[in-house]
Amino acid sequence: MQALALPELRTLLISSNEIADCGPLAAAAKLETLSIGDNPLVAGVDAFGMHPSLRAVFLEATGRSAVPIVAPAILEVLHLDHNAIVDVDPLGAYQALHSVHLDANAITTLAPLVDDPWITECDLLSVGDNPLDAETLVQVIPALCEALLDVQGPPLDACTRCGAPP
Repeated sequence: MQALALPELRTLLISSNEIADCGPLAAAAKLETLSIGDNPLVAGVDAFGMHPSLRAVFLEATGRSAVPIVAPAILEVLHLDHNAIVDVDPLGAYQALHSVHLDANAITTLAPLVDDPWITECDLLSVGDNPLDAETLVQVIPALCEALLDVQGPPLDACTRCGAPP
């Protein structure tokens, strides 16, 4: 697929379209929101690694087995629900996240997040329907709550203090 010439495109909502390669979309330099969930993506997500404008990326049910690194200095919203993600350690590369959705993955521990630079007061982390281990449930989630992170997701709604999710 050839790169797309869409110089003024800011929002692209193309979920559920059988898209396998999203790489050509990275040429849209002013793109701020990309919703490409529920597509069988096998290529192209890495093309957004240093994208200059992306603020929100929705990659739900796209077959991800790892957290992608997409515009780590400026990305604010990252939705990766319904994938096969196990390791949350790559989230440490992000600087500006405010809302991270990882529901229905295969995550067992959130320990790598404890000292992540993006975690600030009232940021949202949604991790429901993951097989979280006992240490995460008893020690890590309370520590994240102490940092005023809003940890949500059934059955976790224990430290929702900051209002409704975005």
